[in-house]
Amino acid sequence: MGGLWACHLHQADHPVTLILKDAAAEESFLRASTIKVDREQGTIENHFPATLAERISADDLTVDKISLLVTTKAYDTLTALQSISHILTSYSVVVIMQNGMGQHELVHQAFPHLPVMTAITSQGAYSKAPFHLVHAGHGDTWLGRLADQEQMVAKRQAADLLALNIPAFWDEDIASRMWVKLAVNCVINGLTVVRECRNGEILATELHSRIIRLCDELELVLAEVLSGSATPNLYDEVTRIAAATSNNISSMRQDVLKGTGTELDYINGYLCSEALRRNIDVPEHRALLHELRELVPS
Repeated sequence: MGGLWACHLHQADHPVTLILKDAAAEESFLRASTIKVDREQGTIENHFPATLAERISADDLTVDKISLLVTTKAYDTLTALQSISHILTSYSVVVIMQNGMGQHELVHQAFPHLPVMTAITSQGAYSKAPFHLVHAGHGDTWLGRLADQEQMVAKRQAADLLALNIPAFWDEDIASRMWVKLAVNCVINGLTVVRECRNGEILATELHSRIIRLCDELELVLAEVLSGSATPNLYDEVTRIAAATSNNISSMRQDVLKGTGTELDYINGYLCSEALRRNIDVPEHRALLHELRELVPS
């Protein structure tokens, strides 16, 4: 997802610098020399400067009001920010664009004065090779601030992202949208891993009743955590997004295929923990979580 958004920004003539995780990622990027994105109209190549977190300095940030997009896996968020703590004050806003929930609280605890914005997207992409992406699903992107950021983050700080040539919007109630996104991910990510399939294949007839049960339990949780906020019909939302991204490989499924860590604790695990904390029974989600823990890397 980071590569996809780097390309969105680059094509809109924004300067982009990639901050890579480690020397292995840097070596891989140097071999590729570009980020390729496969789209319906063909392959687009984008060239960026790149550096390691340990080498970046304030002098590398040559543009005023610069934003930092954090597109690591949720479990790497805090480590990623700590690796560039020496330049964090140079950013006017930090945009966390990830699946899952729980990481925002960890960031706020570690950096209470950091201006953080959250972003969620239904665009889909998967890796064909290192730094070669397939843009497999087109959808909306929403940006907003959480309650603890009201004094530090304003809509104007998202102006460059909102002006991109993609559907991007500001939401004053991003927390509700995050919960809906989490709910959808619990179903789509979970079932694509268990079934070893692409997103659209979970719409098979034999999964219909299970999706209904999962969505019914999610409705109970959302009614509790989003009391008073309007939310979409979750079954309709799950089936709509699965159909819109039918050819995409879900992020958790990609992680399993690569044999890397997953965001399970920040998606299905977070949902089950919150349900338990609120005394809401979600047996279908507990069963799905158990299946996933048997399948995904620890």
